[in-house]
Amino acid sequence: MNLEFSGEIWFWKGPAPWYFVTVPVEECRELEATATAVSYGWGMIPVRAQIGATGGALRCSPRTDVT
Repeated sequence: MNLEFSGEIWFWKGPAPWYFVTVPVEECRELEATATAVSYGWGMIPVRAQIGATGGALRCSPRTDVT
């Protein structure tokens, strides 16, 4: 599966801070359709993400508190 989208990077300032990009609704539907086949637990989906020339192996984490 190959998804390409744009989004604003946002910062979560918790005990272990992280940077995130919220996946747009349409792409979320595609991820949900694939999630059960590729998730390695807790709904995490392994991904290879790239911003400009920088990329790496990451994960998509579901958020159930967002509508």
